[in-house]
Amino acid sequence: MELETNIILGYLGLINLIALIMFGIDKSKAKRGGRRISEAGLFMISLVGGAFGGLLGIVLFRHKTRKLGFKAIMFIIVLINIYLYYWLYTNYIIEIAI
Repeated sequence: MELETNIILGYLGLINLIALIMFGIDKSKAKRGGRRISEAGLFMISLVGGAFGGLLGIVLFRHKTRKLGFKAIMFIIVLINIYLYYWLYTNYIIEIAI
């Protein structure tokens, strides 16, 4: 793989891991009554490429599962991320391989 491809894949892996950790931390703080991570912060990390880590965090930690508005916004963010990943793959990663 080219260096650029490794950087993109590394970024996406790292941002999804960070999102997963953030959702876990927020769930832990919710249980303990600590200062929470804002929904805007969770949305932002998901929007910049970490939607699948966020989605995994929702499922693994059973976090924000009752909030319909939160789930609707996350659904839209996941769709945006799918488009982003597709765009990166078709317009950038394939060009590097050629």
